[in-house]
Amino acid sequence: MFFDALQVPQDSLLQCDVCIIGAGAAGIAIARELIETRHKVILLESGGFEMDAEVQYLNAGEIVGLRYMPLHTGRSRYFGGGTNCWGGWCRPFDATDFEKRDWVPHSGWPFGRSTLDPYYERAHKLCSIRANDYDPKAAAGLGLQPLPIEDPRVITQVCRISDEPRFGRTYRDEMRAATNIDTYLNANVVEIETVDSAREITGLKVATLGGKHFRVAAKAYVLAAGGIENPRLLLASNRVQKAGLGNDFDLVGRFFMEHPCLHAGEIVLNDRATTTNLYDPHYTFFNSPIGAHLALSGDAQRVERVLNFRTWIVTFYRGEESRGGESLKNLYRAIRKRSLPDHFMDCSGSFWIKNFGNIALDFPNTTAVVLGRLFRPKWLVKKLMFTNQTEPAPNPNSRVTLTGEKDKVGLNRVRLDWRLTQLEKYSIRRAQEIIHEALEKSGVGRVENQMSSEADAIWPEDLGWEWHQMGTTRMQDDPKRGVVDSDCKVHGISNLFIAGSSVFPTGGNSPPTLTILALALRLADHIKATLQ
Repeated sequence: MFFDALQVPQDSLLQCDVCIIGAGAAGIAIARELIETRHKVILLESGGFEMDAEVQYLNAGEIVGLRYMPLHTGRSRYFGGGTNCWGGWCRPFDATDFEKRDWVPHSGWPFGRSTLDPYYERAHKLCSIRANDYDPKAAAGLGLQPLPIEDPRVITQVCRISDEPRFGRTYRDEMRAATNIDTYLNANVVEIETVDSAREITGLKVATLGGKHFRVAAKAYVLAAGGIENPRLLLASNRVQKAGLGNDFDLVGRFFMEHPCLHAGEIVLNDRATTTNLYDPHYTFFNSPIGAHLALSGDAQRVERVLNFRTWIVTFYRGEESRGGESLKNLYRAIRKRSLPDHFMDCSGSFWIKNFGNIALDFPNTTAVVLGRLFRPKWLVKKLMFTNQTEPAPNPNSRVTLTGEKDKVGLNRVRLDWRLTQLEKYSIRRAQEIIHEALEKSGVGRVENQMSSEADAIWPEDLGWEWHQMGTTRMQDDPKRGVVDSDCKVHGISNLFIAGSSVFPTGGNSPPTLTILALALRLADHIKATLQ
């Protein structure tokens, strides 16, 4: 059932067995697992069913590290959470992602890939993925051909694309009908309360933008608010422990990870008839239930001592880098990514007038871009460009902290200091060199304009990201190395659990959502067993 927190009487106390903070992928997955059990569940969601600019702005904060998106964008603060702007790309983490690697500081999960395998199976169904099949040969049946690369160091990895990625819509009716699940919309948790020893959670303070306050008390609490909001709430709940909850060893908020992404390297094919559609996300997203990328094998990663890496081959058509082409892409992003409110809140009418004007005035180039994207004629292709993404190295100095400024519900805003190391840069450069060697060796083509070794001093201005916020409450069984244990329970607190990518010790090269769901399903099983 759904309730509006704005209608809850002032200073009420709501009681349940399990309280889940955040109705994103992890929160909804855990709540669904508890449907039709004897456990009373309360699910708290900051927003409503649609994006609201005032609610989104509760995410705002400072950026002091590498250039990053405004923090009130890219994180969807309404029912469905991050799935509201998720492209639906799914792939389990590789076995190597869970390993302790001596060339990757702070790497290693408390368990191996096999522990999550049965939960990955269940997560596929949750994502409505047609098949749990990541064999590149499956692409041939869809008319998509993997590149004939013979070098064993370079492999093709397939991603499945969910038909129904919007959990807020997909599972809304199911959540409404669940008699033991009460979902409160417009409910913002502003403090996690504890006993005097801080070893047990006693309740949550909840506030609305309308100025109303109430409390929630439960037997078990799950913090599933995302890679930035999870540490924010722990750090802000400092009434008993001045450093914040779960922060005995100053680890909450540290090890913030994001997948760095940049364009570097052009592929020149020996045979113009060779197709790279399978590796072009602009094509596969609209035309196929699968997409793919090039990656380095686990053995190659060990030999070369690099991070996990993947790259797409994006087709650029004539006119794309023109004034009209850029404006066309600006409008496309603004319309399609409606969950990113800076296009709406921060862009006045001049944004729309300027871009529509550029499109009209640069009509020949705009037309070329539209024809290229819709029909993909070879004669309009300008270049094939690699879009490179590497696994981020866990870095304790990349972190989320609090500022003295407070938002409209009284919660301290965050400061993000995103940092990368030379290992990420080396991994991209070395991976490109290996791919170049493999393409030439296999007679497919060559790579030009690769990432230069001279760029070591600074990251390029066009460095991008993937909206994958991970690692700020990392999982390790040793409390001196992590915030939660292998069951996702906060060290030293008997009834507080954390779900989501903030518990990832390493970030891999796969989209994080399927692993978020696998961990959430595993946590749901653990909570059910614990309560029984």
